[in-house]
Amino acid sequence: MLEKLMTKDRWESLKTYSIIWLTALITFVGWVTGQTLPTFAVLAVEAGLLLALCDDMTPVLAPAWFFVYARAPGVVLSGEWLWLLALIPVVLGVIIHIIRFRPKFFSKEVLCKGFAMSLVLGGITFALGGVGLTGRDPMHVGVIVALGLGLPLVYLFLSSGIKRKEGDPIVKFMAMMIYTLAFLLVLQGIVYFARLESLEAVKNAINDKTMHLGWGVANMAAPTVGMAIPVALIYSLKKSKWAWVHLLIAIFMYLWAFVCTCRGAILIEGIAIVIMMIHVFVKTRNRLQTLIVTLSALVVIGVLIGVFHKQLGQLFERILGLGFSDNGRY
Repeated sequence: MLEKLMTKDRWESLKTYSIIWLTALITFVGWVTGQTLPTFAVLAVEAGLLLALCDDMTPVLAPAWFFVYARAPGVVLSGEWLWLLALIPVVLGVIIHIIRFRPKFFSKEVLCKGFAMSLVLGGITFALGGVGLTGRDPMHVGVIVALGLGLPLVYLFLSSGIKRKEGDPIVKFMAMMIYTLAFLLVLQGIVYFARLESLEAVKNAINDKTMHLGWGVANMAAPTVGMAIPVALIYSLKKSKWAWVHLLIAIFMYLWAFVCTCRGAILIEGIAIVIMMIHVFVKTRNRLQTLIVTLSALVVIGVLIGVFHKQLGQLFERILGLGFSDNGRY
């Protein structure tokens, strides 16, 4: 039984994906406890260890991807320079990786790719643009120059260290990171609402779109969660008795846009999910599951519309009234 369940491919996937899940767990614990700076340090140590130990740098993408979402509400980073000490393990990891594995990040194969060359030239332009103007804060100029020159080097370094193998594991790794991130952000949203004083406060937070997760607001959370909808639908195509779970998750992730009252996500994701669902129904090897889940979801959504028709009516009236206005952002 265990041998059938844990094939070689599944075991390799579990070992690889466990890094993503562990990183997401660390991020969530740091966020929910408000310990943003210690979490940055833990993730930096993780990244440093992965850099030092792994020839293939694909796993390093996990802490690099998730650390942004560890910033909790109320945490002010401005003026807090000590957290930059957390970068020391990363720098040490890079040095050890270069000594141990000797990546060729200035090789012809890496440097002569169109995107890499564009990024290098764009970075130099970004770094030097406006440097000579008078009256600018030297600290700000230094940061801009460092980013302009440093980010292309980081890209070249990662490009040389991420191994392209049969079956494109980097694509699968990125897909799982996007999927896991969606769960993390939904959990953060649930915790945010749970911490409000009453159900009425939750309703007001949804209506007034006051969700603030520290690293971002509702308009950032909705499209980020929406990125996982195609991933969930792709997972639902696989022949499995649990494929229907991924289908339900895809539908739930779209409904999350309504919780965030994000107009763009509701419209764009709404059009996209209909097209993708048609594609799934044509391509799936779980057609009966897909049909039953889709019909059941439509029934449940119909019931919810009937129960909350007044609130939904007000929401759509507001959406149609605002359209795609910038709400004074620009």
